[in-house]
Amino acid sequence: MQHFEAVRQVMAAVMMVDPSEIAEDTQPNSLSAWDSLRHLNLMLALEEEFGFTLAPEEIEAMVSVKKICDIVAAKIA
Repeated sequence: MQHFEAVRQVMAAVMMVDPSEIAEDTQPNSLSAWDSLRHLNLMLALEEEFGFTLAPEEIEAMVSVKKICDIVAAKIA
């Protein structure tokens, strides 16, 4: 999956977990640290890391690591 490692590193830093706890199929209900506040912090960190701005509907659609990677890949392309 494109950009997975970079997304995982950003996500681990924001969620304050070991990167090994984050897999492609990780979702908010499978990672206890992933709450609504950290979700917003993750979106800000991704925008800063990759240099783009997310639309509200993109933020809402980011419900798994796979979906986050898909949207990051689309924004960078």
